[in-house]
Amino acid sequence: MFPATAPAALVLAWLLDDPRTLAEDRWERRAGRRSLRAELLNWLASFAGIARLDVEDGVGVAQDLAAARSVRPILHDRIADFCDADDPLVREAALAATALLLADPTLTSSVPRYAPAVREVLAVSADSYYRWIARERLASWGEDVTGLVTAEKERRAALDRAGGLAEDRAAPMPAALPEPPVDALGSEAGYRGPWRIARKEERAEWTFTPYVGVGPLHFGMTLEQITRVLGEEPAVSSCSHHGED
Repeated sequence: MFPATAPAALVLAWLLDDPRTLAEDRWERRAGRRSLRAELLNWLASFAGIARLDVEDGVGVAQDLAAARSVRPILHDRIADFCDADDPLVREAALAATALLLADPTLTSSVPRYAPAVREVLAVSADSYYRWIARERLASWGEDVTGLVTAEKERRAALDRAGGLAEDRAAPMPAALPEPPVDALGSEAGYRGPWRIARKEERAEWTFTPYVGVGPLHFGMTLEQITRVLGEEPAVSSCSHHGED
């Protein structure tokens, strides 16, 4: 956070109604085309996510963080109308920003209004970061997210299976039976080393949020939190170098 961050957030929120924000383009760190309005809402979602953190998390000085938190009710009022937008990308971005803004204690009474949309829209988004926001926020509101966690694990398993099928279909019929080539250590099917390197087509789309994290991984998470979010168990490997373990 900087002294200008909270004022900038207010300015962007007031620009959302401008017809010029309907212009579409490709934006950094996000696949495909989307309107400027959706991108501004994504920035406001990042702002809301950072405003939930503490000074100890490295987000800036207390005065700037307090200023950022103080504008959350105003931002909520400005963004609320876009949670029902016809454009699904605008609607998702608005719901993501709103869900994070509701961390403000003064907005707690609005949680029942948005919780169903967070579950029905955000939790099934193609964007893994939006899905993570849905699970994290719904859990913080005391809702059962067991089904969402299971669905996320199934989604990742499906990606693994799809990657295996793609490998099988893409493989040419050999004239003989030579040793199969390996793209990269750990990427071959059936690899059972410390970890398997996912092929490009298997990887979920993660969004980088400055000062927050990447996809479902946030700065400051413990090993247990990371493995729970990724649905993976921690693995330990060992090696020796010049006779030393």
